[in-house]
Amino acid sequence: MKKEIQEKQDNIVEQETINKSVTHTEQHPIAPEKQQEISALLTLCELVEKANQNENRFEAEKKVRTAQETWNTTGTLVPEEKKKLSLRFKDACTFFFKTQSEFKENLEWERWANFNRKTELCEVVEALIRALENNEPIQENISSILRDVQAKWKEIGPVSKDKSEEIWNRFKQACDHAYEICLRKKQAIFDQAKQLTLMSEDWETNAQKIKEIQNEWNKIGYLPATMEKDIKDAFQLICDQFFEARRNYYKKLDTERIKNLQHKKDLCEQVEQIEHSTDYEKTANILKELQNTWKEIGPIPKKEGDELWMRFRSACNRFFKKFESYKLENLKKKESLCESAEKAFQSIQGEDDIEKMSHVFVSLQKEWKEIGPVPIEVSESVWQRFHNQCESYFSLRKDFESRHQETHEQNLSVKEKLVHEIEALIQKEDWKAGAERIKQIQDEWKLIGHVPSTIERELNSQLKRLCNQFFKRRKRFFDQKDQERKTNLEQKEELCLRLEILAKLVFKSPDIRENQRIPMAKQLEIALAYKDEIVVEGDKKKTWNNAMKKFRTIQKQWKEIGPVPRDYDDMVWKRYRKLSDQFLSDRSFSYDDIESSKKKEMHG
Repeated sequence: MKKEIQEKQDNIVEQETINKSVTHTEQHPIAPEKQQEISALLTLCELVEKANQNENRFEAEKKVRTAQETWNTTGTLVPEEKKKLSLRFKDACTFFFKTQSEFKENLEWERWANFNRKTELCEVVEALIRALENNEPIQENISSILRDVQAKWKEIGPVSKDKSEEIWNRFKQACDHAYEICLRKKQAIFDQAKQLTLMSEDWETNAQKIKEIQNEWNKIGYLPATMEKDIKDAFQLICDQFFEARRNYYKKLDTERIKNLQHKKDLCEQVEQIEHSTDYEKTANILKELQNTWKEIGPIPKKEGDELWMRFRSACNRFFKKFESYKLENLKKKESLCESAEKAFQSIQGEDDIEKMSHVFVSLQKEWKEIGPVPIEVSESVWQRFHNQCESYFSLRKDFESRHQETHEQNLSVKEKLVHEIEALIQKEDWKAGAERIKQIQDEWKLIGHVPSTIERELNSQLKRLCNQFFKRRKRFFDQKDQERKTNLEQKEELCLRLEILAKLVFKSPDIRENQRIPMAKQLEIALAYKDEIVVEGDKKKTWNNAMKKFRTIQKQWKEIGPVPRDYDDMVWKRYRKLSDQFLSDRSFSYDDIESSKKKEMHG
């Protein structure tokens, strides 16, 4: 790693020297033809260096190859400058084709994975076909399943060209077959609906049968319009005809009056259930809504009308009679608060009392708001009595505060500094020290005197909000750290699994642990992929070399992963270390084995 870094630094120094040299040359007058060729060489270098930024990798490769051809025929008039820029151009080309090779390799793996995913979708549709042909019960909407599978197919990228047509034909044929089966089932349902006697007097029985038929139809779901349009319209028509005839029959009956009767009985029951409620204001609003609903309901049979109205009205009256008593109790409570406010104001003798009485009047106002309504005829007078007394106190306090404004302003300045300090602590995200300091600030805050009353409540709310914000962000930070460690654990366990699979392939080791966090399908996929990549039948040397390359890659990936939850750290490290030691200390592939293999290859 240090060697690679040193080489990159040397190349940078060397390239800067070349660029300075070319720039120096440009500072002296030279022939326009030479200047043009120097510019062309620099342009080619920049084109290749920027090629990796092109999202269309194949188009970029064409441009780089064209640039290589152009390079060979450019610069004949400035051989010295071309020689200086050659290393830059060559390095840029080498780097591009290295990344291009990796891109193509990744593309092949992606297309291989896409083929497997598309194969799975084919199998889903084929399994659905088998279930349909065997008349097995299917809980989900059939066409929804097919549309979902088709949507997933569209989301999957391309596969290799030699398999693209084959897998598409398989999928299309399966989907077409499934839709054909669904269409046959809908035809059978349609035939069944036609056999019903739509004008029969047994409307309820036939209606139930039609609904069951419609449910069966809906379970299949929508088919492509080109397949089912005619049968869909015909099915809808016979269903509509049936229910239209049924509606005409029931229009002859007095169903609406019966419905209204039941509705009003329900309203009576609702009123009787809540008439004893002590949540008076909420219940009063509900009853008023029920009364409006009663008025909106149409007529009911006359023989039951008067009796039902008396039942509804009496239940409402019983509640509102208690509600009036409740208002009288509230009036007594509010008159008591008026007396308390008057006594509190009369007890003020000096400036010290003004400050002490502040919480008394605030508490009285809070109590007033918590008391419900009073009789409407005295509501305004009792409110004015209480309001005037409170107004007198707060006017007195305002005068007091104006005389002590300087002290209050100093207190305000101190509190504002503490607020700014909390805001800074939130941005620093030093959660441990910050939490300790915020607790100190909360204690200091309590010892500071009053601030101007106009902003005191707002300032206290701001302190509370900022403290809550700090502790919420601290919690979110540590929650995120825990999630990162869990993710690291899953990644390290997967690397251990890969080492176990690698060891099983190379050393024939049977020890592969159970991996609950890694699906069995993925474990199998890794094992099959490693077998194809690592094992070379009859050649231990190549198998070993392939395995060690993969082992080094896993080592590098392990070092790049961060810490895991503390409870799992020792366990997963010992598991990884045990497997690593097996590769680093194994002598199954000795030098003699390798030399023997070479001789066999030389002598055929």
